[in-house]
Amino acid sequence: MQPTLDLFTQAAVPVPTLRNSRRVNSSVRASGADKQRAAAALQAVLSDIFLNEEPARALLAVAPLVPAAHQGAWHLLAHTLLARRLELGSPSQLQRAAGAHTLAWAWARQWEQGAVPKRWQRLLTALSTRQCSQLAQRAADCLRRLGAVH
Repeated sequence: MQPTLDLFTQAAVPVPTLRNSRRVNSSVRASGADKQRAAAALQAVLSDIFLNEEPARALLAVAPLVPAAHQGAWHLLAHTLLARRLELGSPSQLQRAAGAHTLAWAWARQWEQGAVPKRWQRLLTALSTRQCSQLAQRAADCLRRLGAVH
């Protein structure tokens, strides 16, 4: 069996875990899994935004959906990701140069760079599981209306 490299997997940034807890009951484990699913959905929405040719338009449409108390964390993450996206170049240029595989791989690597994981963790820590899930769903609906989903 030969190892393969899946170029389409998202770089998973783990959700913060509970500290100083020796025993974790099943409801906490379930809520942790729910938070992981909500975080993955939100990360997929962010990928749809930033792999679009015009991420600013989608960001402006999604920003009001973020709970007011968490706007600061959202904007820090969004600006950091926007800077990373600008470093990559436009998606159409990357696809012409190296194909969709390289674009997906390059974007997945951005989640491991510099301040992105730290700011992602800050946003996830601030949002409850329910807020994260609702934000992901509402943002995905908003992007579908804009026609910005890949």
